[in-house]
Amino acid sequence: MNVAAVQLDIVWEDKPANYAKLRRHLTGIAPETLVVLPEMFATGFTKNLALAEDTGASCAAIAREYRINLLAGLVRDRRNEAVLFDATGREVGRY
Repeated sequence: MNVAAVQLDIVWEDKPANYAKLRRHLTGIAPETLVVLPEMFATGFTKNLALAEDTGASCAAIAREYRINLLAGLVRDRRNEAVLFDATGREVGRY
């Protein structure tokens, strides 16, 4: 199994910019790789929970597009969670 830990230079509270950076990091990555992202990678450690809330739809789409397994730190229901998506974009685990 290939594992890639991705550390981003996060743009504070700018989801589109951070997802674009993530996509650049994933260029050329092998299918089925497990990609591990830091918690709150999409916004940084903001107290703006309305902005930080994330359904995971973007992560699911990225997992499906790149055919990777993606472990992402997301804020859901005002809680910080680690969510795992498989290479089809299906959520398969949450902590």
